Amino acid sequence: MIKVTFSLLIFFCAYVLFSQTYLPNTIVVKSLNDKNNVFEFKKEFDNKFHKLLGNTKVKNAINPNLIDWNLNRVRTNFRNFSLDPTTSLKRIFIVQYENPIDPVIVSSKLLSTGLFEYVEPLYLLKVELFPNDSLVSYQYYLNTIKAFVSWELLNSDNIDTVIVGIVDTGVDLDHSDLKGNIFYNSGEIGLDSLGKDKRSNGVDDDGNGYIDDSCGWDFAGFDGSSPDNDPKPGNGHGTHVAGIVGAVTNNFIGISGIVPKVKILAVKAASDDIFNPYITQGYEGIFYAAAMGAKVINCSWGSQSNSNLENDVIRAVNSLGVCVVAAAGNDNTLTNFTPASYNGVLSVCAVDSMDRKASFSNYSPTVDVSAPGVEILSTVPGNGYASWNGTSMATPIASGIVALARQKFPYLNVGEIYELVKTQTDNIDSLNQSYVGLIGYGRVNAFKTLSVQPDTIRSIILTNYSVKDGNGDGLIVPKEKIDLYFSFRSIFSDLHNVYVKIPSDVRFIDSILRPIVLIGNLKKNEEKNSEEFISFKLSENVPLDYKINIPLEIFDSLGFIRRTYIQLTVNPSFRTMDYNNLKISFNSRGNIGFNDYPMNLQGIGFVYLNLPNILFEGGLLLGFDQRNLYDVVRSSNQNYQNKDLVVDSIFTVEYLNYSNSYVGSTVFHTIPDSLDNIAFSIKEKIFQPVNENDSNIVILVYEVENKTGRNIDSLFIGLFFDWDIGFSGQTDQCFYDYDFGFGYAFNTQNSLLPYVGAKVLGNFKTNFYAIDNDGRGNDSIGIYDGFTKSEKWKMLSGNISRRTSRITDVSFIISSGPFSISKDSIQVVSFALFAGKDLAELRKTSVKCELSAYKLGFVKSLPLPDIQKDYVISLFPNPFGNEINLRVSLINKTPFEVFVYDTGGNLINKFSYIDNIPWTIEQPINLKENASGTYLVKIQFPNEVKTYLVSKVR
Repeated sequence: MIKVTFSLLIFFCAYVLFSQTYLPNTIVVKSLNDKNNVFEFKKEFDNKFHKLLGNTKVKNAINPNLIDWNLNRVRTNFRNFSLDPTTSLKRIFIVQYENPIDPVIVSSKLLSTGLFEYVEPLYLLKVELFPNDSLVSYQYYLNTIKAFVSWELLNSDNIDTVIVGIVDTGVDLDHSDLKGNIFYNSGEIGLDSLGKDKRSNGVDDDGNGYIDDSCGWDFAGFDGSSPDNDPKPGNGHGTHVAGIVGAVTNNFIGISGIVPKVKILAVKAASDDIFNPYITQGYEGIFYAAAMGAKVINCSWGSQSNSNLENDVIRAVNSLGVCVVAAAGNDNTLTNFTPASYNGVLSVCAVDSMDRKASFSNYSPTVDVSAPGVEILSTVPGNGYASWNGTSMATPIASGIVALARQKFPYLNVGEIYELVKTQTDNIDSLNQSYVGLIGYGRVNAFKTLSVQPDTIRSIILTNYSVKDGNGDGLIVPKEKIDLYFSFRSIFSDLHNVYVKIPSDVRFIDSILRPIVLIGNLKKNEEKNSEEFISFKLSENVPLDYKINIPLEIFDSLGFIRRTYIQLTVNPSFRTMDYNNLKISFNSRGNIGFNDYPMNLQGIGFVYLNLPNILFEGGLLLGFDQRNLYDVVRSSNQNYQNKDLVVDSIFTVEYLNYSNSYVGSTVFHTIPDSLDNIAFSIKEKIFQPVNENDSNIVILVYEVENKTGRNIDSLFIGLFFDWDIGFSGQTDQCFYDYDFGFGYAFNTQNSLLPYVGAKVLGNFKTNFYAIDNDGRGNDSIGIYDGFTKSEKWKMLSGNISRRTSRITDVSFIISSGPFSISKDSIQVVSFALFAGKDLAELRKTSVKCELSAYKLGFVKSLPLPDIQKDYVISLFPNPFGNEINLRVSLINKTPFEVFVYDTGGNLINKFSYIDNIPWTIEQPINLKENASGTYLVKIQFPNEVKTYLVSKVR
């Protein structure tokens, strides 16, 4: 009799409890060099990044003892161990850090240093389950996939038991329908030399790096971070998955697994909490399962986050001859779920009992096969059974067929096993016409898979492709001729007269210029590059930053073989202007530097003289009060930018002969309100002069039209910049230069790195706020905890309210306003971005910015410092009172002395600046103890004397 359990609501509760997709204050780092010792890595890492991250804890992502043990066990085929994919796993570390900075931001900042192969958050991976309590169909899926008849094709006496790794939430090892098929580690079974039971003697008897792992391993433990040797379940998900693959057959109990001759390797990668649906150590679990002899690893979990760590582990276990099967996800969206969509993984989506796509299942060109995933009966903890739904359930069905194929055809490699299972499916396209090409090659069929002779299969795979665009800038845009070149490899048999065709009805392709590429004849396992290419043009209505899936239909002399897809990101909304010493990317909605914050892969940032990028994030802000503030920079959740500005026209670049400049242009507007009204329409123009005198300058012009329907008397328009000059910007500082009227940032430790400045052009009032990103300055608003509208408004509209930052990771806002702007009128504001090797060059260039803007017509007059001098002198405040201060801003570091005399010619004070002269000196005249009256201030330079009269009043 079947016992049924219904502890199912726990999984729905868990969706509410977990909202983050990665662990806080934790990153994954892969080093570039051969430093794989965790202590050496930590020492070097902390030396460079302690200021940014605070105290750290560092551990290997994969147990190095297991890596070495496995290398010795398998006797790697790589003559040079350093080339073995498993060896490279030693260079991957998990870093936990102290300071409250989001891992996404930390990852992007550290990656930009160029010191690491990759840096990323440690992603949480959700089990892909939709449970229910229906038991009507029982194990219908065994008949659907022809499991029973497929077993007749296996000679059980001559096949090896296959080990299937269930990397999941744990397995009930005592379940009466599972315990006969549980894997036990022979190296940790029996008695040791002292007569103690190896299962519990506290010794790593087999030397694999794990103590007493007699029946698998728990990488998470009770709290998610306390591993132990008991992989019994928290959440029941792993037990259900295990039963689908390996419930004991012919035991008069419960159900039957798909693989009769199997051992289930229990690898727990989630905490003991029964409400927890998240996998936290899946990457460790996968490698452990492979090293312990699993030939198939089931991953009924995943996320929409691409992880380099997981990719590395997949490559490593594939090199060991291990197949990985993973769930396509349960969001009912067109998405490349991971790890399912990685190369080297068989991706599985779910169908119902009628072979229709399950309502919850994701779909994608990266899906390889479909499998039943609705009302799947299997084991649950406590000797129970239940029917659950999900791609989590479809995946072990496919894993079971992969395991059967490995038993039947042990000589096939990983890629060949995948091709065998994919090509021997049942075509269900007619039942899923809206998802053709998006739910795999078909629904899995065990009988077909085991009954075919592999060398008779016509199979070919796309191994590589390249794209050539019309003007060679690497951007795929509408109406531009695009050429696609391919590489293909045959798998099982010779193929003749192979050709590739692009269908005529691909969405957003306007015209196909060359639809067919001839590949020719391919021998078994031969790879061939196409000499010809497919050519097409995109339509004008393709969305911005769109990922287009282009189908390719492959034929040979016998007819159709398969359809495959390539995915291209087209019609990008950003362009990079690189026509003088500055290279800066701009997008079509007011961002500066990058189009895909915080990953920062689309765009070049801000580059001066081909040095490394120095900008992490930049963008426009404008508004007239806190509630009516519009921006495209990070929000109260610092992982996401506000999307308050909407694209009207894509950013384009042209050369203007009259100005000898390249000009980038776009138009955008503020996000409409509930009544579909917009507040402002903005025309943006970016001028990049190409003449030598202005080679370090870019000018940004914003024409803001008031569409609010009312007059506004407090409009502010500004720019935000998060600078990273040097190692993640952690030793940077920013200032506002009063005398030259610009904000600037620089690295305080490395004089070879550039200074960068931004200023408001013309006679408009400037507002400036220097930000300590960590918020640790006594008077600083920080942004590591997010950037709220109220914080932005305070900085945008607060005069020069914080002139300088601490030495730390810094940002600043520079703005102009308030402006009075009547309805339907336009306010024009111009900014300059510029760079130089030091502050002297920056100050000179700031004056050139005004001159350049004047020539272009954006500045009507030139109230400029005299840059022929080596200094600018200011006495303030004026009118003078009891406090009188002298400020000298130097363009060249010139020694000087200051003398203060009373009306009788008596020397009151003297200040000398001869050695270690700063760029700006602010010196109190210090007349507090002197009587009211007039005093003479004399400033003695080597070749010149400047004198000023000041009047002290009480």
